Order: sequence, then structure tokens, then C-alpha cells
Amino acid sequence: MRHLQARRAGSQGVYLSRRPRAYDRLLAAGFDLVSVANNHSGDYGKAAFLNEFLTLPARGLTPIGGGQNKQQAHRPIFKTMRGTTIAFLAYDEIDPYSFAATDTTAGHAWLNETDLRQDLVQARRSADFVIIFVHWGIEYFTELTAHQRSLAQVAIDAGADLVVGAHPHVIEPYEFYKGKLIVYSLGNFVFDKMYPEVVRRGNILTLTVQKNRLLAWELVPTRIGDWGEPRLLSP
Repeated sequence: MRHLQARRAGSQGVYLSRRPRAYDRLLAAGFDLVSVANNHSGDYGKAAFLNEFLTLPARGLTPIGGGQNKQQAHRPIFKTMRGTTIAFLAYDEIDPYSFAATDTTAGHAWLNETDLRQDLVQARRSADFVIIFVHWGIEYFTELTAHQRSLAQVAIDAGADLVVGAHPHVIEPYEFYKGKLIVYSLGNFVFDKMYPEVVRRGNILTLTVQKNRLLAWELVPTRIGDWGEPRLLSP
């Protein structure tokens, strides 16, 4: 499976649509799926969010965690690779709540336990392996919260095989629950803040999945350079 990294796509909705090279560079870097569920997804308004959501697939990138309405935003995205079907879901629980999709307006998928359980039932019907991305936690706080742990465990109890978090802008711990991996925050991959040093650090999560089994995984450390370029750190 290709590298996974939670991304802040939504905050650049207006500008990305005017700069096709931004999409091309994401594709060239190996990305084919991006989460739009985050607390900046609606910074330029619902129209800009919808513009980006519709533009991403036209440029070869599949958005998760967003839609033209709540039903679409909470719909799992399926990808089949070498005989294994993986379902992806993405959520935000960081304010403002007004960015969330409603029954009649575009936006991202807002996280709550009821919707999470329902979405996972739908995902499990057609997937061998289910991954959820969650935008949560406290910015610049390197320890997970009890709330994050509780939500991750709810997700796994409801059918998720892997939980991956973002938003704190720093790396947070990982752990296993009932044999399932939870990575609470990957840290930063690309970011415009360079100090303190901890915000330059991130992880790329690599996975080997076969049907419903996680055969291997690794957190590959990265660091943002002085010109904003992410680089792999030597072992």
C-alpha cells in the first residue's frame, strides 16, 4: 500500500483551483487520496469548499471526509489493491462546527459516535480493511488525551481496523487496542511554521495489508527543511 499522510487540503480551496500545478505536484509525489475533513476546510466558505471537493477528482485526487451534503461526506471511499478492498473514512471534530456538511449544504464530516458507528457498518459491508482519519487533539500537545483514546476505541469496537490522527502539528504516541493500531498524530509533513523544532517533525505511516490483516507497518520520520520542503530522516 502507498504511503498515507493526513493532509490539510481544505484551507487552500480557492487557490488550488487556480494553480493546477499544486495538484500535479501532489500526484507526482505519490498522493492519490486526501482528507478534506479539518478545521480549515471552510475558511473560504462553503462555495470554495465545494469547488475544491469537485476539482480534486477531476485532477486525479480522491477526497475523503467531505461532500456536497452530509450523506456524501460520511460515505466511505473504497479502493481495491491486489485483491484487498480498503475503506477510508475521515472526520473532523475541531471547531468551527459550521464547516460541517448538513443535509442540504456542503462541508466536511463532523465526528460523533452515532454517525461513526453507522458509517463503519456501511464500510464493513464491502471492505476487507477499514481505515479512519480523525482531525482531533490539542495543538502542539505531544500527549494524547483521554477523549482521543475513547473515540479511537469506539471506532475500533465499531469495526475500524486502523485509526490515524492529525491536527496537533506534533507527533503523538501510538498504541494498540484489541490488536488494532492507533496512531494519534502523525505530526507535520508540510507546514509554514518552523519553530520550535518539534513542529518540523512528522511521520509517514507505511502499511502492508492483506485482506483483514495488517501484516507490517512502520513510522518513517520526516523533517521540514528551511524552505518548507519535507525530507526523510536517515535511520
